[in-house]
Amino acid sequence: MSTLLSASLAACLLLRAAAFPAQGTQFATNTSAQQNAAIYNAVPASAWTALSQAVGGRLHFAYPVAKPCYASYNGAVQVPDVTACKTVQSGYKTDTYLVTQPGGYLNTNWGTCQATDAQCALDYTTTLPITGLTCSQGSVAPRYIQVQKPSDIQAAMYFSFRTKVPLVIRNSGHDYKGRSSAPNSLMLYMNDYPGSITRNKAFVAQGCAASTAVDSLTFPSSTGFVDLYEYCEANACTVVGGSAETVRPGGGWITGAGHSSISNTLGLGVDLVVELTAVVGTGQVIVANRCQNSDLFFALRGGGGGSFGVITTMTTKIYPQMQIQAAYVRLASLSPANLQTFISICVQNAEAWAAVGYGGYIEPSAMSGQASGLVLFTPKVNNSVALAAMKPMIDYANSLGNLKLNAEVTSMPSFFKAYQTYLTPNEELVGLGTAIGSRLIPRANFQGSANQATLTATIVKIANLVNLPAILKGSPLLYTYGAPLQFLVTAPSGFTLSSNNTSPAGMSAVTPAWRNSLWHVFVNSVFSNSASTSDIAASFQRAHTAAEMLRAIAPNSGAYQNEADTFSSNPINDFWSPTIYPVLLKAKAKYDPQNLLTGHQTVGWNATDPRYNCYPAAPHLRGLPHIRHSQRDRAFWDLRFLVDDDDSRSWVISKPQLSLSAILSAVFHFSQAPTNLLVQWNLSRAPSTVRQSLCSPPPAVPARRPTRARPRTRPTPWATVPLPPRTQQRTRLTSQSTMPSHKAALASPHVHMSRVV
Repeated sequence: MSTLLSASLAACLLLRAAAFPAQGTQFATNTSAQQNAAIYNAVPASAWTALSQAVGGRLHFAYPVAKPCYASYNGAVQVPDVTACKTVQSGYKTDTYLVTQPGGYLNTNWGTCQATDAQCALDYTTTLPITGLTCSQGSVAPRYIQVQKPSDIQAAMYFSFRTKVPLVIRNSGHDYKGRSSAPNSLMLYMNDYPGSITRNKAFVAQGCAASTAVDSLTFPSSTGFVDLYEYCEANACTVVGGSAETVRPGGGWITGAGHSSISNTLGLGVDLVVELTAVVGTGQVIVANRCQNSDLFFALRGGGGGSFGVITTMTTKIYPQMQIQAAYVRLASLSPANLQTFISICVQNAEAWAAVGYGGYIEPSAMSGQASGLVLFTPKVNNSVALAAMKPMIDYANSLGNLKLNAEVTSMPSFFKAYQTYLTPNEELVGLGTAIGSRLIPRANFQGSANQATLTATIVKIANLVNLPAILKGSPLLYTYGAPLQFLVTAPSGFTLSSNNTSPAGMSAVTPAWRNSLWHVFVNSVFSNSASTSDIAASFQRAHTAAEMLRAIAPNSGAYQNEADTFSSNPINDFWSPTIYPVLLKAKAKYDPQNLLTGHQTVGWNATDPRYNCYPAAPHLRGLPHIRHSQRDRAFWDLRFLVDDDDSRSWVISKPQLSLSAILSAVFHFSQAPTNLLVQWNLSRAPSTVRQSLCSPPPAVPARRPTRARPRTRPTPWATVPLPPRTQQRTRLTSQSTMPSHKAALASPHVHMSRVV
């Protein structure tokens, strides 16, 4: 305890004393009006030196992983490193290599600037070493901290607040939506966070009753799934986890939902996690569970990656080792007609498969050069029952003659043995760009012949939409990068939440659509590393169109946010719900009042933040203009809380088509009454802006019309900022905490690894 305290306090004092000019000097006051490059370049060398000292010298430069292969970097001539380039080449398509590289991303487009084609990637047509092209930094953070302890994170947060350099959190680099990269940012590299896996067969979370003891594993956030699987294999247990061995469950997996091939029977990751330790945006190290800090525990389980805190340690429930029935069907590349039959069989039997506990992955890949097939596991029934349920698909496979490669249901002694036998050999390649879209498909869509026909027809249309472009592009890698269309049978359709989990403190923030769905349909629109900006935009357009086609047949469902359309037209309803999102926004204001931890379409995000300047052009649908989110979503997106310069608690709110009283009702619903309230809103279709100022409003929600007070006489930092035609976006989201309290939290002697009440 004392060691952590001393390190944390020393780090913050060092930053305060040495990193910055005299008090009153500011590097940037409005990140929405400046480019990140200007902000980043304005940081003096002394500030970087002080940060490096504060984190024990673990501040390093980061470069795109393919930099050694280029003869030019950021416009300057360099000598290619042939030896290093060969290492990059050999590992470029494997996740086990890229996760260990701070400048490497499994989906390479998120390390580039897709809006300007500034990139540093390898393409199969490129002759090495690469000449005539320059390696650009793109969206790779120029510097990263190799995080080893909570005080490293605290120092980075304080540095980010003072300099306005954006923070990104990168664990394994699996993120499909670019939330772990940003141009001219500072990276928290969590891949090497120290710790080991420990088992406690009677773990009791802090503050909970002894009767809640559960068999569990505790591990650092840098632990990969393969490490957990190997541990359980050696210790006769079963842990729920994903298909990619290098994914870290303590990163984006748990904050997104955490689905698995055995979630049908055993639950989502958010259902099983018992306790999380995180460094939140205020700098506090908080232990959260169902019995203490339950609002943070709620938010971290499904509220979205990198939004509330940086998870350092995770404890999850485990099960005894159990036998797995593994269904494995693999068919040679199917014709369009055979593809439709394959999809139809899957749709017609989805409920029956779910009833016996089947979960896993179905990949229909017509004419793409890939095999079609499925890998489904069930720990729920014996082999004869599992085989009987799979009979329609096995019969169809046998009818195809030589097109059948595999068709079997095999008993495996453990989950890890099944994983090694059927999932590891079929692991997808990485090292190309991709745009994704998805939708959770409710059980009702599989019931009745009419619904089944509609679902089948829609999926066939989507298959044609995403398969054909990959073929026409002619890239061999596009054929094998990953199935363009996948049905992830990973919903907890056969899992019942325990009474403890269904209490208000036990519920998670994931969309309720997970609970009544059978499939998570996933679209993977791949493009080569030499793709033009227009080709990239077209891929995102296809993924978005596919997601909207699924929305049309399942309008009241949702999406798994980690694998959802990057430009979802209704992210609040898709990822959470209109009732869950306000709870998350309140937690955001409490635990990250400066909005230091943010990402694309995460809770409280600001779409105009320059960290998103490298995102591709937003798609459009049916001739609509390119927009990042629809007008109906702005009721939540446009709610912005900001701290004023005088450190009084102040808010700025921008919302079209809402009355002042309605805005105030929302403010007081989400937070305590502020000392000073500045309210700003636009009249619909009006060029002018109305400003009102209220001093000392009542602590309760105003009943009708709020009492008006004299206008503010002191100029505000937003007084001269011009308003866009419809709405005003703001950069930081803050609530009750102001910067002095943030400083106090970082430098306080009470910041340590004990529970924070």
